[in-house]
Amino acid sequence: MGAPERKRRQKIEAWLLSLPAEEILLISSVSVAEIGRGIALLSSRDSEAAHAIKHAFDRAVSAFSDAVITPSHDEWQTFASLSAIPELRSLLYGKNKKNQPRSGADIHLAVQANTLAAAIATSNVQDFALINRFFPIIGGILSPTAGEWIVNPAASGVVCESCGRAQCVCGDGASGGPSRSSGLVR
Repeated sequence: MGAPERKRRQKIEAWLLSLPAEEILLISSVSVAEIGRGIALLSSRDSEAAHAIKHAFDRAVSAFSDAVITPSHDEWQTFASLSAIPELRSLLYGKNKKNQPRSGADIHLAVQANTLAAAIATSNVQDFALINRFFPIIGGILSPTAGEWIVNPAASGVVCESCGRAQCVCGDGASGGPSRSSGLVR
């Protein structure tokens, strides 16, 4: 791992450790599949590293299995509609910056985040900013590596009916739904 990648991972780790204990973190099964694909691709180049990462990742997913969410039928239908938008097709086909095949995973994650009124924490802010132009991500987009909101949740106009805050801390959540302090980590 090169120095820039190590520094990026250290920033993400520091961000995770800085979160308050009451923060709800979720991971999508879509992200679990993306990570699994990355491990499988790595195994052809470095099977020892791939095995170690897979072992650690499997332990983490097992320990936090109740935090893994899977897209619903309605979310798949929303994904289908969004994937037909010409400007978003680049997220479905071709290759990403790491020269890996695209799968539309970021669109799935945006849909799931909106279902939960959750924020998306990601290093891949460009793709989510693009999605946000056509499908506003009401929980906001946070870059843990930059340490800033790329799309502020307050800009969505969604506020908790109980506490009146854009980022709910009371636990009641916006419109009686899930807490806005929920976070979808990718």
